Formats: sequence, structure tokens, C-alpha cells
Amino acid sequence: MTRRARIALIVMAALAMLVIQLPLSATLPLVIPRDSGLSARSATGTIWSGTLHDAQLAGLPLGDTRVRLLPLALLTGQARLQFVSARLRGTLVATATSFGIAHGTGPIEAAVRVKPLPIAQLVLDDATVLFGGKQCAEATGNVRAVVGGDIGGITLPGGMSGTLRCDGHLLLVPLVGQSGMERLDIRIDSDGKWRGELIVRAADQATVAKLAAAGFLPGPSGYIIRLTGAL
Repeated sequence: MTRRARIALIVMAALAMLVIQLPLSATLPLVIPRDSGLSARSATGTIWSGTLHDAQLAGLPLGDTRVRLLPLALLTGQARLQFVSARLRGTLVATATSFGIAHGTGPIEAAVRVKPLPIAQLVLDDATVLFGGKQCAEATGNVRAVVGGDIGGITLPGGMSGTLRCDGHLLLVPLVGQSGMERLDIRIDSDGKWRGELIVRAADQATVAKLAAAGFLPGPSGYIIRLTGAL
């Protein structure tokens, strides 16, 4: 081996060691956008295997969260940061033009975020949501809503579920009660603003009177109320 080859090998080995030991705290802002909503009190370890302490994602508390950057995804122009917390796990995905979550699984506390809708939790099951600019680019996976309380005296079923999808530029969360008598469509834009349309089919006059008193209006598919808010 020539002297030049030995120097090149030493330089390559040194660079490899630097890459392997990239600290999580310094490199995370370089691979995940600052406006992604991911934050933590502190970070330890490397970008390839580290921990975010008291982490939050879009204001949702995750607690201590293990993270690792998936290196092969970098070859396709994507930064994929896999995360696992006690409640939620998935992969944050960032490209030059899009950002979102892939294969998200676990419960999200939703009571404050979708008020006045009476939803206590949204439970994700292999959910993927990606926005490219202001457009919903991809939405798949299942979601189940844990309902707590009522709306205008109307008690919704304990659980509603549906499959995520894009509806034009919006994310659509379509939830249907087990009886099929209740439907809640929540549409969310890239800024987190949402609008909900709750439809209840009712035949007995007592329920109809309650719906009318709560602000529901008759429509072709049942009694409808529309609500808006921001996550």
C-alpha cells in the first residue's frame, strides 16, 4: 500500500467515526424541520441511536422517546427518524417538499385539540399522513375515536372508527359508529385547522327534538351539525 493510499484510508476511517458519533442534539435540527413540532427537554446519544427526554410531538407529550435515523432512506432523498415512546411509535418522514408521520401506532389525547367534539382519544393503527406543501400527499391506515361525553345532550357511541385518506388538499378522518347511525367527518389542513361534520340519523321524536335543540339541522343523510377548530 502506497503512502497516499494509507493517508486516504486513515481520512476515510476518521470521517466514518465522525459520522457514527454524530450527536443527536446537534444533528436532529439538520434532518427534521424545526417547524415539525418535535421538541424535547434534552437529547442524549447519537442520531443513529439516541433518546429525546420529555419529548413532545406537535404539543403531544411522548415522554422519553428512543429515536434513530434510518440511513438507507437518505439514499432516496428522505430523512426517516424512527421513534418509540411508551404510548406512540412511528417514523417521522421529511423530504425537500414534504413532511409527516409513517406507520404511527398508539393513542393520541385529543379532548382539548378537537373541542367541542366529544373525542377523548384518537387511536392510530399503522397510520401514515404526509403533507407536501399545503397539500395532503398521502394518508393511509386506521383510526379509532374513543368518545367521552356528549354534544348538546346527544351521547355518541363509545367508539367510532374509519380509514384515513386524502380529500383534495385536506386530510380526511372519517369516523362511523358501530350502529352506522352516526358519522363524523373531520377534515384537517396543513396548518392544523379542522372542520367537522357530524351526522346523526334519528327516527324517534325525542332524539330529533334533542338534536334540534343542540343546533343540528335536517339534511339528506340525517341531522347535521358543523364545527371548526384548530389542533
